[in-house]
Amino acid sequence: MVLSSIDPKRGTIVAIIGGTRNLVFCRPGRDNAWYSLKGVATPGISAFAEPFLNITVFNDIFYVVDKLGQVYYVHGLNGLDPCTKFLINAPPFESFYHKHYR
Repeated sequence: MVLSSIDPKRGTIVAIIGGTRNLVFCRPGRDNAWYSLKGVATPGISAFAEPFLNITVFNDIFYVVDKLGQVYYVHGLNGLDPCTKFLINAPPFESFYHKHYR
């Protein structure tokens, strides 16, 4: 669970929940309820093919990483239809491994 502001009544909370590791969000002081985030498909892969493993926030943008290392960002949290959007694939494992661990 990650909060976008040090003031919980002004920020947005995004969390990874359940065995399916889905994304939910809440805007305390605004809607005071949890809502599921819709997904946008990764090129060549159906939406949310892999569970999300990690989440962080930077400059009020939430980023999530799935089991395959693909990165998504949360778009439109201030609007009526927030969703996740694919950002970038994971680096090729072999080239990353050889560069950093060989």
